[in-house]
Amino acid sequence: MVQEEVIDGVMLGDGHITRSRASTDKSCFVLMLGGTEHIDWLLSVKSSLVSLFPDCIPPKVKVGSGFSNGKLRTYSYLRTLSSDYFGAQRRRWYEGNGNGNKVIPQDLKLTPAVLGNWYMGDGSLCYDCVALCTQGFKREDTVRLKRLLCFYLRVRGKDINIRDCYLKDGSKRGILYLSATATTPFLESVHSLVLSSFDYKMVYAG
Repeated sequence: MVQEEVIDGVMLGDGHITRSRASTDKSCFVLMLGGTEHIDWLLSVKSSLVSLFPDCIPPKVKVGSGFSNGKLRTYSYLRTLSSDYFGAQRRRWYEGNGNGNKVIPQDLKLTPAVLGNWYMGDGSLCYDCVALCTQGFKREDTVRLKRLLCFYLRVRGKDINIRDCYLKDGSKRGILYLSATATTPFLESVHSLVLSSFDYKMVYAG
């Protein structure tokens, strides 16, 4: 279902699933963004969730503010109620049966909806080439994402590079950089799904 592909795309970026305090089998889905300029994306994700669970209480989309590094900052977020569905999704997206770090599910499939929501959340356009922030995943997961992208976009391995980066704890991670050869089919795949507040990421596709 397309709605589930939206969830997968969000989870490849900044989405996360938090376990319920009341039940280890239930979890809730959360997406938080800095600022309010992309609230249209939160509302789009909310619409997908409402379609997926028409009989459930709709997820909340809210705007708030708080201090970070001594500065007052505004943020917007979406949060669902806890459910068995997201309990199962947590076990799918987090190692150790849901107790560890976020990982790439073995059954993940790339589609336009997955790529579009991933790009809106954690992608950027750098010198006319797409970059995807994957440093939240272990190196082996980034390598697997590269293989999935190469297969989906029908490009060669040399057309998608993993550039090294290091976290504060010294662990080595990677960011995916697509060549112009890979960027063109990527943007063609997502252009109809990327919302207007993200038009700046689509300049090259023009």
